[in-house]
Amino acid sequence: MANPNIAAISELHVGTLGFNLKTNGVVFVSPRVLPSTTTTSWDHPTATSIYGYTLSDTLMMCAQAYDSGRSTTSMSYNSDAMTLVYDETEFVASSPSGALGYKVNPDIGNYDMSVSMGGSGNFSNISSFWGNIDQTNPLKTFDGSNYQSTPNDYGFGKVHEVTSGYTDSYRNYTHEGTRGHLFNMIDQSCEPGDVGVVSITMDSSYSGMIGYGNTYLLASVGSGSSQNTYCYLQQFIISPDGGKNIVPQRFRRFDGGYNSGGSYSSRDLAVSLIILQSSRTEDTLFECPSDRVLKVNSIMAANPEAAGTYVNVSLAGLGAVNDTAGSAAVTPTGNDASVRLAQGVKVPMGKPIELLNRPIYMVEGDSLTANAKSSGFMPQDANRGVDIIVSFESMED
Repeated sequence: MANPNIAAISELHVGTLGFNLKTNGVVFVSPRVLPSTTTTSWDHPTATSIYGYTLSDTLMMCAQAYDSGRSTTSMSYNSDAMTLVYDETEFVASSPSGALGYKVNPDIGNYDMSVSMGGSGNFSNISSFWGNIDQTNPLKTFDGSNYQSTPNDYGFGKVHEVTSGYTDSYRNYTHEGTRGHLFNMIDQSCEPGDVGVVSITMDSSYSGMIGYGNTYLLASVGSGSSQNTYCYLQQFIISPDGGKNIVPQRFRRFDGGYNSGGSYSSRDLAVSLIILQSSRTEDTLFECPSDRVLKVNSIMAANPEAAGTYVNVSLAGLGAVNDTAGSAAVTPTGNDASVRLAQGVKVPMGKPIELLNRPIYMVEGDSLTANAKSSGFMPQDANRGVDIIVSFESMED
């Protein structure tokens, strides 16, 4: 018996589409440092035109270090208030303490970074300008329990080196949402294109920190004298291992400074970690038109401009599935409007990689979206191309 729908074969179309995506992972653009000072305002010009493309989704950050005689009341950029992630009441180790704040979408131009301080004494500052930051959720919320249970010596597992007068109860470290304040943080999952930022303040008369394995010194600033030694501030960038994990335990202390013969028990330090999230926006590759069903047979990624390129591909616009009369044939409950088909897949140099294990079907309103990320975080690592190739069959609904 002949298939009554055999005429529909004449409505079958096949095709292949190609798209070129540009990477948009977090980009570190420029720092400004202000060592051991009482100056509460300094210039930090910003620009979005860099390396031939226009930077977007920007963020200004400011970290501070000082001793227990100081406090941070507020921070602002070009008089626009910044969000304080933590202040001296949370980021403290005996004498060394500090604060950190940020502002998404800061004004672009030759403007000043300003801080309002309480108390007396010197303080040090590192302000930094970033691009390709998620403007809704710029800081990652940490995964579950962030800390191991048992601290150890020499700076590992401690928010500070315990001095006389501090007990183990002081090491009941808090971990609230987007911030962590000690060294024995467990690895944090992330997406390619995200970066970690570690801030460390300590007594510079005794020691400093050296990072290794995907850690990069952003800036280091201190007093330069035996006075105001608690103004010593270091910041490091941590890039994700394999594009998917921030590993914070990659720092070692070194002896030095004005009193390098002191014992470890007298060397206080406070450590914090935040994770800057890259923009989660995906480009729409195509949408299934009305009265059509698309069978997507293959999605490949190929031809990355740079090593360390990752892609995400999603199926978006999901909802009820209608029958031929336009009524809902399947009405899901609690389904997601968008699902990842491929997440954080590294694209090899020299050969394409298949992102789809089996065919999928798209109906009216469904769309295929994607973005690309880089493991690098410098401006030259952004806006690098990678191709997405989609093969499909189109049938009349």
